[in-house]
Amino acid sequence: MRVLLFVGMVPLLGGVWCALIALSTVAAGQETKKAAMPTLEEAYRKWDTGLSSDKREERVNTLRSMFPTKKELGYLFPRQVDKLWPKFEEGHKFMEENIEPIAKEITKGGAITKVKSIDARTDKNRALGSHKALLAILPKDVHVYDLVVYREKSTSGSGTYLNIKDRWFWIKDLDGFPAILEKLK
Repeated sequence: MRVLLFVGMVPLLGGVWCALIALSTVAAGQETKKAAMPTLEEAYRKWDTGLSSDKREERVNTLRSMFPTKKELGYLFPRQVDKLWPKFEEGHKFMEENIEPIAKEITKGGAITKVKSIDARTDKNRALGSHKALLAILPKDVHVYDLVVYREKSTSGSGTYLNIKDRWFWIKDLDGFPAILEKLK
């Protein structure tokens, strides 16, 4: 158990100062301050490093870390999750089996020099255009971003990334989901 102690002088009415003492106990292993949510750029750079690895297992594990969980998918699409999840599992399996060309495609162009995050909810081109139907479906507390990745020899869009409870993940072709969901009704 850790004990935190704060001692300070606080002014009261009429210029009288009072010593303020605050004690707080924190159980072992608990943090008093919540870790800040990683930025999408930090998450993407970490994925890029993993996908650039010489080890196949590390590339596959990195790719898996980019995928949404069934729980996250259920949060996004609660009525369709049971129909969507098997299709996600098939797609994830296919991508894992084909990690070499996928990792090569994602990391081509050399080292990352800059990453530009675009908030799909505030960017007019996306909020009123390509992502309009999607944003109407997704819960409002979900962060939805597109990325532009600048590399030594190329620049490319990198898809749409979401954040739920401080975890970033990627869903391939997310802007096409309104049509997919309509077919599942």
